Amino acid sequence: MNVGELVSLLESIVPPAYACDWDNTGLVCGRLGSPVRRVMVAVDARERVIRQAAAEGVQFLLTHHPLIFGGGITSVNEATLTGRKLLMLIENGIACYGMHTSFDAAPGCMADLAAARLGLTDTRYMLPAEPEGLPAGGIGVVGELPEPMKEEELAEAVKRAFGLFTVNLISVSEDRLIRKAALLPGSGKGEVDIAREMGAQAMVTGDITHHVGIDGADEGLTIIDAGHFGVEQIFVPFMAETLRKRLPEGVEVLTARERNPFSIR
Repeated sequence: MNVGELVSLLESIVPPAYACDWDNTGLVCGRLGSPVRRVMVAVDARERVIRQAAAEGVQFLLTHHPLIFGGGITSVNEATLTGRKLLMLIENGIACYGMHTSFDAAPGCMADLAAARLGLTDTRYMLPAEPEGLPAGGIGVVGELPEPMKEEELAEAVKRAFGLFTVNLISVSEDRLIRKAALLPGSGKGEVDIAREMGAQAMVTGDITHHVGIDGADEGLTIIDAGHFGVEQIFVPFMAETLRKRLPEGVEVLTARERNPFSIR
């Protein structure tokens, strides 16, 4: 298998048409004809991840977040972090593909996987995506919890579902019973009003800023910030297992040694 064939396989599993128009989903670097014998899956193309990939003889790095994101690049050299990472990839013959909002929105991927972990039912997409000729998908969901929960109980359920030690809870009332919740992996700071309009009493997401969080709570929406990495890490086991089932014999799939970049001290 070569890079081009692997890219075609990836895009048959998660079509790039689901990606937002502001995103940079796709092949970041690499020659289409280069052979691939080892693939590594990671959330982020951090320097430590690239070093691990190089040390373990990987030829293809699949990440959720794209290495090049936002703003134009005018040079690739050691003066910038992005330049250093690109040089490391290229010098070690590693192609890199970012599967970002395409994975967020494709049916059966991020939103649906996260909803299943939390046990949400009767779900609706918060930001629907309906590319021409493809099944409907979307980013984020609102659905019914498996049973009514108080805020602290929902926070504990989120920790269990995603293997987290801590979450940030912005409370409305510790006695309220929550039956319907919004779940938007990654940053949901721009979708708080959508969650409320869809009838959610709580929103589970990441990267909620101070003012967005407290304003949302004052408007009656309990918010649980599980961290950007906290929920989106489910990308790694899902794509690793999917590729192990779909790749030809002789192509090995590894996962990066990653952990939540934020920790409580």
